[in-house]
Amino acid sequence: MAWELGNKLEDEADKYLDIAEENLEWLEEKKYDSSMILSYRAAFYGFRIGINNWYVTLYGLKQEAALRMLIRLTLKTLLLMFKWQT
Repeated sequence: MAWELGNKLEDEADKYLDIAEENLEWLEEKKYDSSMILSYRAAFYGFRIGINNWYVTLYGLKQEAALRMLIRLTLKTLLLMFKWQT
């Protein structure tokens, strides 16, 4: 998707982004790793903004929320790992 955006092929990038988001929803239904899902979701919001700058008002806040949840989840995981090892 980044290559398409860099080469001004927004329609092609949008098509692949739609497919990627469908795959992400499938992974979410299968209870895949939450941190990976949040990482990809935040990246996809960034790609949406790259496709159309007007989306920043909608997806910018969603991207920030996904990143904040990812940071919280990662910190909890690290704390649990540290407690488990001691």
